[in-house]
This record gives sequence, structure tokens and C-alpha cells, in this order.
Amino acid sequence: MGVVFMGAGLLLLDQLTILVGMNHHIRPVSEYILRIYLYTLPAYYLLIAGNAVFRARRETAFPLLVMMTVALLNLLGNLTLGLGLWNFPSFGYKGLAWSTFISVICGTFLVLFLLNRHGLLRKTDILQGNAVPSALGGRKKVEAVFKHKSADLTARPTRISCSRQPA
Repeated sequence: MGVVFMGAGLLLLDQLTILVGMNHHIRPVSEYILRIYLYTLPAYYLLIAGNAVFRARRETAFPLLVMMTVALLNLLGNLTLGLGLWNFPSFGYKGLAWSTFISVICGTFLVLFLLNRHGLLRKTDILQGNAVPSALGGRKKVEAVFKHKSADLTARPTRISCSRQPA
């Protein structure tokens, strides 16, 4: 899906900046930043989907680690490539855009590495388009959850009391 949005955005880049009423003085800058952002979309979608797999398995430490890594890399990239700190050349807005791109790419590789390391990413599932059900415990298990007839999602949960009962 990210590739579709990237392609559509790149094809309609000029029209998008005109549609939002971009001032002609800042249009080249905004088009450059938007172009780099569009290049980032496919990897960003993989990053978000990979983190969602871990959260669905109630393993929230991995998405936290991945997004902290992305944020830290983006911060360091902004300070070095964007602002030119620590004797790096300052690329201004272009450095900021590329810093975001690089940090998202690194985060995507990290989440794919973690998914693979935990056995949640198999080549056969990816080729068949079954990566998410496989990661959640297998297609049959996921289908069984959705076909379970006794599950009433509209029922109110029972109240659980945390107070101590008299002895």
C-alpha cells in the first residue's frame, strides 16, 4: 500500500502543492520534503505493520525499542545533517528530510530483523501473502478466533472487585 501511495504522490506532486495553496516562494522546499517523505512511505508502512505484530502478541518492548531507535537516529541525523553540528556539513531542510528517511529505513530493518529472529517472519508466508496470520500464531488459529460462535463482543464485562472480603 505504501508503494501505491508513493507512486500516486510522486505523480501528483505538483498538483498536491497547488491544491493546498502553497506559496510559490516555498513550493520548491515543500515539494522536496514531500518527495523524500513519499520515498519513506513503503518502509514506514512495514515499520508500523511489524510493530503491530509485536503489539498483537502483547510484546510491547520491541516496538518501544524500535521506535526509540528511530527517534534517536532521527534526532542525531537532524543535528548533524540538518544543523551541521559536530563539524558535519549543514544541509538544512534537505538534511532534515534525509535524516527522517534514513532513520525510518533503519527502524524498518530493525523490526524485520526482530520479527525474523523471533520466528515471526517466514519467507514462504511472505511469498503467499500470509505474513500477519503466521505471525499471530498461524492462519487456522486466527480463523478459529474469528469463527468462534460463542464469543459475544457486545456483552458487558463482569465486574471484578479488588477489595478484600472479611475473614
